[in-house]
Amino acid sequence: TEWYKWKYWDVSECPEKKGEIEDRWEDIFHIQYELKFAAKAMVVGRDYFKTENYFGVKKKDFRCFLVTILNHLIVDLTISGGACFACDISGSITDKKSCSGSREVGVRLKHAEYLLIAAIAARDDLKAKCDVLSVVSGVLPLFAEGDPNFSTQHQTRFKSALLLQAKYYFY
Repeated sequence: TEWYKWKYWDVSECPEKKGEIEDRWEDIFHIQYELKFAAKAMVVGRDYFKTENYFGVKKKDFRCFLVTILNHLIVDLTISGGACFACDISGSITDKKSCSGSREVGVRLKHAEYLLIAAIAARDDLKAKCDVLSVVSGVLPLFAEGDPNFSTQHQTRFKSALLLQAKYYFY
C-alpha cells in the first residue's frame, strides 16, 4: 500500500543544516499544515473549478495520508495518552530531534486531533472508507470519552472546530 514520507524541511540545498533540528521527518504537530492545505485545495478546486484535483490534490493523496497515519503515526492504541502516537512519520517514539518540544509524549495527544483532517477530507471516498473509519476510531474517542467538551452532563464548550466536525460526520 502506498504511503507518503517527507522531511520537515528539505535541507538538500543547505548543507549547513544537514543533521540539524530542521533535518528530520515530518512530525505529528506539523503534519496538520500539509493536511489542511491539501484539504482546502481540494475543496476550492471542487467548489470553484468543478474538479477536486484542479490544484493537483487527488483523493489518492488522502488515501496515502491515511495509510501514513495508520501505519506510522498511530503506533499502539493499547497505550493511553500521547504515547500511543509516534513523534513523526518515520514511526519514531525515541528520536531526540523528532520527539522533543511540541512532540514530547505529554503533548502528542493534543496534536493527534489534526490527524482527523485526512479522515474528514476522505470521508466520501469509498476506496478509503475503512482507513477513514480506522483513523477516526483511533483518534476521536481519545477526545470524546471523558473530555468535558464532549460531555452530555456539562455545558458543551467546543474548543476545537475540528473535533466538532469529526464528531458530526462520524458519531
